[in-house]
Amino acid sequence: MSAKGWPWDVLDLPKAPATTAEVRRAYAKKLKTIDQAADITGFEALRKAYEAALHRVEQKVRKAAEKAQPTPASAATPIPDPLADAAPPSDPLPSAPPPSATAPPLPAAPAPDPLQLQSPRDRLQIRLNLLQEKNILLSPQARVQAILDDPEFQSPDLLPQLRFGLAQYIRSQMLENHLGEPYLRHPGVTTELLKTLDARFGWLSDYNAFRRDFWGDARVLEAMIDAAGIDRRPPPVPHIPDTSARGRAVRFFSKTTGWILFIYVLVLKVVVEAHEKSPDNVALNGLKVLMFGILALFMFGLGALLLDVGYRWLRSRLSTTALAAGGGVAFVAFFLVMFALR
Repeated sequence: MSAKGWPWDVLDLPKAPATTAEVRRAYAKKLKTIDQAADITGFEALRKAYEAALHRVEQKVRKAAEKAQPTPASAATPIPDPLADAAPPSDPLPSAPPPSATAPPLPAAPAPDPLQLQSPRDRLQIRLNLLQEKNILLSPQARVQAILDDPEFQSPDLLPQLRFGLAQYIRSQMLENHLGEPYLRHPGVTTELLKTLDARFGWLSDYNAFRRDFWGDARVLEAMIDAAGIDRRPPPVPHIPDTSARGRAVRFFSKTTGWILFIYVLVLKVVVEAHEKSPDNVALNGLKVLMFGILALFMFGLGALLLDVGYRWLRSRLSTTALAAGGGVAFVAFFLVMFALR
């Protein structure tokens, strides 16, 4: 690509067109062949060439319009009248009376609005720059909403400039706290403003859209998520009961374990009282030892289950050193209790 043919070569134009409409059509046609999210460099080069071409054509049209304006009558060259030296007719027509010297002057034409002489691109840039200025009458939310709702800025050609300008405004409102964590200045950026921009451009709901306009800056994304009040915790995992035979058996025993243990203790108490009345009865002595052994195994299993649950709970909240110290204390306390019950 030669410097002489730029920017027309980038837009696939053989030469400078006559109107800006041809530049816009060439830009829209070329834009369909570029992936804006993947080929950011190509998109920037195309955008730069489009803006330069649009500016050159607008200057060319403006200069042509200035040349086509008629020359004032005071500066025009007088044309000689061939009948000036001829004799007047014998019966000339009556001439019109001269205009009155007291006639009111014509009203002066109103001065054109400077903004109307600019292109929509320039007017959009002015509106975006005004977002940085303080305004006690309109909030940033209202000013951004006014830009988004303006029908003049709904053109697809102005969409990249609109996205880029609002992204730059978001970046300009970033600050850091004493811990070095980024956050967005309030009321420069509010929750309602971020939700409005997300609904329009998808910056918070679509990471590809955010990466396209913010270059994947994780600090900006973190600050925007915090300012929008989005909960980043994962959703809770729903409990799905086990419908197999094993699951039904586990649920049955978990619900009836308390009653079984209560009945078992009552039976053990009856056996112990009967053994105290008949200490020489070998059957009662054996039954007593067996039931105490079963109770000890049950208590050992229940203690192991509670230790496992407690270990998992503490592991998610304590460090490894604190967990090891707590386990050692619990192990010693368990043996002390068993020795005392003995």
